[in-house]
Amino acid sequence: IHGDAVLQSGSKSMILSGDKIVFHMTVALKPRFCLFLSNVHGIYSKPPELEGARLLRRFDLTMDKKESPEFTTMHAHDTTGGMEAKVSDASKIAIRGYDVLITKAGSDAAFEALSDFKLCIDNPKWNGTHVVPLEK
Repeated sequence: IHGDAVLQSGSKSMILSGDKIVFHMTVALKPRFCLFLSNVHGIYSKPPELEGARLLRRFDLTMDKKESPEFTTMHAHDTTGGMEAKVSDASKIAIRGYDVLITKAGSDAAFEALSDFKLCIDNPKWNGTHVVPLEK
């Protein structure tokens, strides 16, 4: 799902991100899990283009703030908040008790997640991030 332009009251419009649409769909449809696709394999300790960045296999909402990833400002072409907004929306879904996976669009990891998301959660070699739900 990609974002889209939507009309607000009057003649105003805004861009609604695909991630926010997925959040609302999750609340309404109550799926087994959510899969967010990105241009990178998941949540990194710092922007993945920086030296020393490492993929966080698990993103635990109760983690210490010192362990939280650092995000860069969004790119000019990204009008919906970039990875920081994606992580925020994924976290809102996980707070409601749903497993959320984040990985790279078109990658083997994306296809693996669609085939069997539970195997991805349990597989330490899966190339993505599991946003751990607060409750089940």
